[in-house]
Amino acid sequence: MIMNRRENIGIFMGLMTNLGIVTSGHSAETAEMNENSFLKDIQTYFDFGNKQTGRPGDINAAIWQESELAKLGFKTTRQKLSVMGGKDLISFIEYGGNKIQLLPQYPLNLTPESGINAEFAYFLPEQKITNVTGKIILLILPYSRWSSILHPYILNPLSAAANGGASAVIIATTGPSGDALALNTPIKLDGINIPIAIIEQSGRSKLISYAPQTIKFTQSGSLVNFDSYNLIGKLDKGFDKWLVVSSPRSGWFSCAGERGPGVAVWLALARHLAKSKAKYNLAFISTSGHEFENFGTEILAQADLPKSDKTQLWLHLGAGFAANDWFELGVKLSKLNNVDAQRILYSSPNFKDICTKNFKNQAGLEIVREASAKAAGEAGKIVENGYGNIIAFAGAHRFHHSPHDNMDCVNLHATQAVYDSLLQTLKQL
Repeated sequence: MIMNRRENIGIFMGLMTNLGIVTSGHSAETAEMNENSFLKDIQTYFDFGNKQTGRPGDINAAIWQESELAKLGFKTTRQKLSVMGGKDLISFIEYGGNKIQLLPQYPLNLTPESGINAEFAYFLPEQKITNVTGKIILLILPYSRWSSILHPYILNPLSAAANGGASAVIIATTGPSGDALALNTPIKLDGINIPIAIIEQSGRSKLISYAPQTIKFTQSGSLVNFDSYNLIGKLDKGFDKWLVVSSPRSGWFSCAGERGPGVAVWLALARHLAKSKAKYNLAFISTSGHEFENFGTEILAQADLPKSDKTQLWLHLGAGFAANDWFELGVKLSKLNNVDAQRILYSSPNFKDICTKNFKNQAGLEIVREASAKAAGEAGKIVENGYGNIIAFAGAHRFHHSPHDNMDCVNLHATQAVYDSLLQTLKQL
């Protein structure tokens, strides 16, 4: 499917070029990048595979990004980080001759290899978690695009179950994809020392309809350290001020829609700005550790970065700002051509008018929200680290944190539109 898509776009772009349409309405600056260029970079990123921190996909993506920066004259350094992760993990439940595969959830705690046999009970987040000693609990979340274990609907009942002596908790992440959705979690989550796993919606329905009195839960493997790093590239042109551009590269799965457009726009801006006459130096940052509640961005406070008073702008290209929308047909999704508007544009007050003007016709980005330490994703950490001049994107598309976040989730037209609008914004700084 991807090859056909690439060929179709190539044919379309060739036809438009022959007709003199491709660059219509765009400057020579934007004409250097087109949807086919973004497709190539996003496909490259996607093909590296699973992007969990320290896994081959994460590391190989960083090596590729570093090589691209080196071609442009950037000097690069690596800020090391390490996280605890699982190796050879298996997770499943068994009851009445049935077996349902689960997604292991961090913070990782394992059962004995023989598993846990225990009484089964289920709760909704708004219910009081009581009488759970020794039980395996199913927490059934309401419909949403879940992404973090810190959400009160998850953390509060999870903590209550752990403190109440439950043997394990299985979380049903009810959402548009129907998939088991991995949840971001802090490096350390106090008080949670029981196994946790995620169940997809079809498995949840089977489990509830069968209503077993007891179930067996197995989650085994080994816990090891995975080493990775934040990539920091600098191009000092001798000016007083700096432009910082950051984008996370790590995530739970292959992350095409979540991370692909951010990585591609990051590269496109590096290529354009390295040869531009803009009067600021450049610092381009690719962070790992995103799944651990933005750990990579958090530790940037310890890195050798431009000081906040020397940073004219920190531009953060966060999650899912150029993902495809889908039409919901009950439990089935039908792909659409438009962008998923579940995305946010943050800015500090001094850039609000510029952003409002340049992104006014882009669904979800037309309302510019004020950046603060409470902003979603890495934007909050950047502000918390003292950088007040900021423009940042965040979003959660329908396959956010799903194992099926593949190339079908990428909207190339929206990727191009954000890039073009950013070029206009940077010219007005």
